[in-house]
Amino acid sequence: GGDFRPARPVNRSTGEAGPHDPAAVEDSASEPSTTDPNSQASATAVANVIQTIQDLTELLEELGSEPIQPLMSGGIGVREMNRIARRWGTDSDEVARRLTLAYEAGLVDLGFAHPPAGDGPVWAPTEPAMDFLEASLATQWAMLLLGWRASSYAPWHAEALDVRAFQEELLDPNAAHLRQLFPFLFRTPTGA
Repeated sequence: GGDFRPARPVNRSTGEAGPHDPAAVEDSASEPSTTDPNSQASATAVANVIQTIQDLTELLEELGSEPIQPLMSGGIGVREMNRIARRWGTDSDEVARRLTLAYEAGLVDLGFAHPPAGDGPVWAPTEPAMDFLEASLATQWAMLLLGWRASSYAPWHAEALDVRAFQEELLDPNAAHLRQLFPFLFRTPTGA
């Protein structure tokens, strides 16, 4: 792999670069009321957001030092997914979930790494990934949501098209249109 070192966020009070520690945000959150179900749901949602950001940070750092070699078709093979899963102590479905989120948000893509990581294109972090790593938790979450909403990646077509994850055939402009309907489909009724 290359000698990529992801940028670190700057502590706004001291101006110094420091470790990315989403747990600090979690520790600073107030404790939810144990009797209010909405408060408990909110606390769970925040914990899930923080975990997702931590997972994606780990992925981006991993791919920065060891980009994924694509299949001839450009997709990502099962062997690569399993290799990463073994290194993380998880399963390939979890690796695919993280890669999908990062790809939909434009944080990873197939291209030429800097410094070069071989003779051809690799799956590696993008320039927006560097912004993501330096951003506040709220901005990171917004980047994921907005990226997902605009993404044309349609992984649900993989089986029907008999293609591997992240192949170009899985890009479908209708996927972004469908995602844009979600806010209308899942609205909370007024007064609820």
